[in-house]
Amino acid sequence: MPIIDGREWAPELSGKYGITEKSLRYKIKDGREFLDLTDYNIQGHLQLKNFYKLRELNCSSPLKKYYEHPRNNITSIDLSGCSGLKKLNCSSNVGLTVLNIRNCSNLVNINVVGCLGLSKVICDNTPYSPEKIIEQTKMSFCLNDECQEVAYYDGYCKMHRKHCCKEEGCNSQISISKEYCSNHKSICKVSDCFSRAPLNSDCVYHQKEKEKELKKIRREAMKRMEDELYARNQLRQQINDGSRYILLFFLLIFIFKFIFYLYKHYINYI
Repeated sequence: MPIIDGREWAPELSGKYGITEKSLRYKIKDGREFLDLTDYNIQGHLQLKNFYKLRELNCSSPLKKYYEHPRNNITSIDLSGCSGLKKLNCSSNVGLTVLNIRNCSNLVNINVVGCLGLSKVICDNTPYSPEKIIEQTKMSFCLNDECQEVAYYDGYCKMHRKHCCKEEGCNSQISISKEYCSNHKSICKVSDCFSRAPLNSDCVYHQKEKEKELKKIRREAMKRMEDELYARNQLRQQINDGSRYILLFFLLIFIFKFIFYLYKHYINYI
């Protein structure tokens, strides 16, 4: 019965289950924790606690078609101590009967496909209902090669789902991220160019050319701004210098007049 503590790793894990701190596929990216327990031959109950920053957990039991390692056979999972969890994959654990995701309020992606024995789900303070999760166990995986996500869209997951080409009369199935199949992509908008391109767009070559031209225009604009700024600074410096010279000139006149005044009074006094 593995109990993995995020604060201190239980010594007994290095024995029967062969799990140690070093052997765990555990990584931190941008302050978020990822944990992969797919092929540790975990039997029975699995509990994670004090993994407050854990964002993704994969404790599925992959099919031999994809993996050659021992498969998990988890019967119950307790993740109530992983309040920051966002993605959970415990699929293909056919012996799983109890799933506790209480307080996992941030959970937005859960995969329990193939867990046909799941009968009890504790999901207080989560966006899911027990019925919704148990119903998912009867669904299938995405038809895309080696994808283990849930097939919500006609046999495909959200990433790999397909739709028909938008060209009228064309029934070709393409990725949801595309609008037209390879036969009906539009041509480049640039005249005399017949390269394929997305609808109402330029081909790759002319896109790069326009980007180069745009960068050139920006550089020229920056150069003009720098020249104008330099000219303004020069003019301001000249004005300041002229003002100082004028001020010095009037100061000298004042001093000269003052000296002349003193000299005149001195002569009269004598």
